[in-house]
Parts: sequence; structure tokens; C-alpha cells
Amino acid sequence: LTARTGMPFAVVAQNAVMATASRSFADRRYEVRAQTLYDLDHGGWLLGANITITLEDAFDVDLGLAQLGGDSESRLYQMRDFSHLSISIKYSF
Repeated sequence: LTARTGMPFAVVAQNAVMATASRSFADRRYEVRAQTLYDLDHGGWLLGANITITLEDAFDVDLGLAQLGGDSESRLYQMRDFSHLSISIKYSF
């Protein structure tokens, strides 16, 4: 999610609970993020996790995981094929 979560999920789950958390370690060299969304109407869910590793001042590597699922009538369950692993490299100049 990342599974970048937020407003796009308002269309998928109109009555939902969403929680996010993040923590930085080792002088902000590592940042761990987790997010979850639960559809209160249909029992669907999204779980996401990311870790960002800062290798240099302007060079980051981001590893992410997003998993969707839930009850079979849930839109999030129907979108389970969008579950994924991601790796990105970012250079800022």
C-alpha cells in the first residue's frame, strides 16, 4: 500500500476503519510503516507494510507488501489479485 492508501479506498469501502503506524530507526536510516483497512460493511481487508532504507542522503530503497482479502462478497476480496510485493529505488537531486 506502498500500497499508497487513502482517498481511492473511499470508493471501494465507504464505511471502513483505517490505521497506520510508522517508526524510524538508526538516525532515520530505516523507516518501517504499516497500514491496515477494514471494510465494516462487507468484511474486506487490506494489510500493507513498507521499509525504506536510506543508503545516501538522496538515495533510498523502498520494499513493500500489500495484501487484500476478506469475505467473498467484499470488493477488497474481489481485488485480491492486486496484492503485490514492490521494490523501488529513489534518487533525489
